[in-house]
Amino acid sequence: MTLFGLGRMEEKTDIWTCTPGSVAETPTGDELYDRKKDPFQLDNLLDQRPDMGKELFQQLRDHMLVLRTS
Repeated sequence: MTLFGLGRMEEKTDIWTCTPGSVAETPTGDELYDRKKDPFQLDNLLDQRPDMGKELFQQLRDHMLVLRTS
């Protein structure tokens, strides 16, 4: 999976979707979905997997910083 076309991320991130609520109009909060088990993104797993959410949001912030400096 590539995030913003910046290269391949670890294989384990291919099944997850993270949505940073702090910059999105909808949803109102952060969300984490297992796309393989929940393709319609109905079951927010952020409370059950805060470790994965934290890791993915950090990767997203890192990529956004790269975009700002490009």
